[in-house]
Amino acid sequence: IGGLQFCLEDLRNCHVRACDVMDQTFVDHCRGCRVLLGPSTASAFIRECTDCVFWVATQQLRLRDCRRCRFYVYSATEPVIEASAELVFAPWTARYPLCGEQFRRAGFDPSKNFWNSIFDFTPAEQGRCNYAIASYPECECLTLTFEQLDDDGHQVSPDCPLPMLSHELLCAPPLQSEESSGRRLPGMTQAVPSAPRVPPNGVLPKVLAESDAVD
Repeated sequence: IGGLQFCLEDLRNCHVRACDVMDQTFVDHCRGCRVLLGPSTASAFIRECTDCVFWVATQQLRLRDCRRCRFYVYSATEPVIEASAELVFAPWTARYPLCGEQFRRAGFDPSKNFWNSIFDFTPAEQGRCNYAIASYPECECLTLTFEQLDDDGHQVSPDCPLPMLSHELLCAPPLQSEESSGRRLPGMTQAVPSAPRVPPNGVLPKVLAESDAVD
């Protein structure tokens, strides 16, 4: 991709693994897909998608008209959702060769992930929340392995620059940015999702391993 704009549109039941730094990103009208988007140095727009799973790392995440989608997120600013419902969020859980290097190139600070600092422009009535926080056992940790050689000709192992997923991380309070106070509109109350339940002892998230997912 080489830092260029990246677009996906009208996909059905597809697996997409875009393991590279990219500029502004658009995903539209996808259904039943599983999509990994490497670091976007601008905004990632995901619109009119249904029954999809996304791993997305971006400067800002913007969702519109999405239904029953799950998002594993790194966002350098607060995600924005609009006209969407039945969404589930968790922090980024993907590993692949050069993932950490790409985060550094994008200027992302792994300690400042606004994945759960979500602003809903169309909040539901009666205090209902249009999104939930994933529970620890239902999360999916994805590891991709593909040919990627270093300068000495050695295979590069998958890595992830973010903290390891845990129940405590899923229950962490949302970060607040300097921009958040300016975005709060008078009379627009934001619903707060329930904290995920404590998992039983010994129960772990799902581990997914894919080899040669990307040429």
